[in-house]
Amino acid sequence: MVSTLLRLGVTAALVLASTAVHAACTPAITDDNLIVPGKLQLSINPTNPPQQFVDKDGQLQGLNVELAAELGKRLCLPIELVRMDFPAMIPALGAARIDGVNTGMFWTEERSKLMYMVPYAVQAISVVVAPDSGTKIATENDLIGKSSAVEVSSYQMNWLKKLSDASVAKGGAAVEMRTFPTATNVVSALLAGQVDNAMRADGFYQALFDKFGLTAMPADQPLAIAGPGPA
Repeated sequence: MVSTLLRLGVTAALVLASTAVHAACTPAITDDNLIVPGKLQLSINPTNPPQQFVDKDGQLQGLNVELAAELGKRLCLPIELVRMDFPAMIPALGAARIDGVNTGMFWTEERSKLMYMVPYAVQAISVVVAPDSGTKIATENDLIGKSSAVEVSSYQMNWLKKLSDASVAKGGAAVEMRTFPTATNVVSALLAGQVDNAMRADGFYQALFDKFGLTAMPADQPLAIAGPGPA
């Protein structure tokens, strides 16, 4: 069992998505603007239920998969969803290996300079701890000096680095970050006692708890809001 403690308000962004096509229509994107003529290739990391995941039959499911299907109809293009871990997505896009990224990622000014991003949801980050750990986190400063599990190249990794750097610059302790390629790895590290806490997008943690047979407990302390919050 784990408790959700700290939430950081931010805005999520969709880079691009789609997956189905109507036969009797004209494609909205011409072949000369596609990596492979006649189809749109988009990356997806199906390890973040309910946003995107693989069901028991090996099929892609979730919010972004459904959104991709609708966008595919509107673009009149067949979509190929290319599975890859999140850290590889932006480099793959920059190297012209894919046409776009079909996943939820937090909008940042730096990312917006690398690619066109469409804000489509408001998301938060939850800090999760095991209830018997004795760890108390009421504000972002309580993360300093502790170990946190995060996905590599994620918003929460960059946010923690800034928090840690600011603390060190003032003569304080650093945040010990341990990065993992998937959300499942992040939760596994917490359950194995490898870290003091795990940072996950708020909309994902409950589905991951279900996967691991866990139950979310009410936070036993006030929640602090940090970051810019909803725009």
